[in-house]
Amino acid sequence: MTVPTGTLLAALLHADSALPSGGFAFSWGLEQLYDDGLLDEKEPFADVLRWYLTTRWADFDRYFVCHSCAAAPGERPDLDRFCTTSSTSAAGRESSARAGRSLLTAWSRIGVAAAADYAALVRSGAVAGNLPVVQGLIYAEHGMDQQLAAAVSGWSLLSNLASAAVRLGRVSALAAQQSLAATLPLLAETIEQPLPGTPSSWGMVQDIAMERHARRPARLFAS
Repeated sequence: MTVPTGTLLAALLHADSALPSGGFAFSWGLEQLYDDGLLDEKEPFADVLRWYLTTRWADFDRYFVCHSCAAAPGERPDLDRFCTTSSTSAAGRESSARAGRSLLTAWSRIGVAAAADYAALVRSGAVAGNLPVVQGLIYAEHGMDQQLAAAVSGWSLLSNLASAAVRLGRVSALAAQQSLAATLPLLAETIEQPLPGTPSSWGMVQDIAMERHARRPARLFAS
């Protein structure tokens, strides 16, 4: 696959953790899993990343990112509602919507008209603005196809988890980078696989962790 230079640079911009998209505020249950002792610092962090990648992102987030990327503008609201009804965790739904709204806000202020239009739809209450649907919209606006959109989405999840683990003091910065590098072959392999016919998630442990996390009086992350 040959990617135009401009599109490749746009992908790098979207994958940059410095982009004020709000992703840094979410650990997707990781904080609670460590605090509950269900994850141990001695466990290879690459295994944790692979677990997140295979139990939810591969067959759930990837489904919505890719379909949103290829969708016509009028099709995304129904896709967004489908994403909401397909999510089993109330805390997970809220986190997805909050992260999606943050991403829309960032790109609306940067000047992407499609982001501003969809943000208005979210504010009207017509849709939640789920993160993977918003990602697909924004990536499509920057010329990415489904494959590149999935790559940026998957990398964003992995890098956000790694950043969260470092800030929680559970993984060193070097170990986080080593774990990311070790997980890339699985991410590449997953992206090459056909999309599932319907979205599915086996991330029940993460969902329960996010539900427990939402009830904590004090926490570092929003999820």
